[in-house]
Amino acid sequence: MKRWLFNLVAAVSLLLSLTAAAAWAMSYARPLDWHLLGIAHSADLTRVNLDQRTVVSMTPVNESDAPRYGYWDALWARSQSGRLMLVAQAIDYDGGDLRGVYASPPSLTVELPGPARTRVVAFGRVPDSRPWARRLGFAWDADAQQAADDRDGVGGPVSVRARMIMLPYWSVVLLGLPLPLLWLRVHGWSRRRRESPERCPEGHPPQTPTA
Repeated sequence: MKRWLFNLVAAVSLLLSLTAAAAWAMSYARPLDWHLLGIAHSADLTRVNLDQRTVVSMTPVNESDAPRYGYWDALWARSQSGRLMLVAQAIDYDGGDLRGVYASPPSLTVELPGPARTRVVAFGRVPDSRPWARRLGFAWDADAQQAADDRDGVGGPVSVRARMIMLPYWSVVLLGLPLPLLWLRVHGWSRRRRESPERCPEGHPPQTPTA
């Protein structure tokens, strides 16, 4: 690896550790509840509420009975008590219409058309993590549901998916430390080598020349 590339990667790793350490402290001083990092959707959906960022509701642009093919994706984050939680939500529908989308992390609910007002829900609540992982502050899970409204002969499959991961900030801090520490060791060793006096092949210190 070239020296400049190694220096760049070490600097990025150090920045990652420092950022994680600052976020670690802020998660206790000023905890951040669910926050919408980004959202993308097909043109047939429009957002209903624009004020709240912890809840997003969307409905079709019009009430046309024409089949729709679309998608809906969102990424959420929460930072509390020394932990970072990320939830990715996704909806894909093929040849069907949606009555509405309601996202309140970690839950994602899709309401299908029809008199029954069928609902498809992913992550009705925060899933329980494995005991050993919970003690360390880790958690991860995924949920996928699929339904189809074909009573009118035009409905297609609707897929609702959600993935969750929770990381303790200390793990991110440790992840970014090895390269900066290696950089310090390499550069410290190089500096000592340059500053050490030259020695003769026999191991004796060089003689100071006399006039």
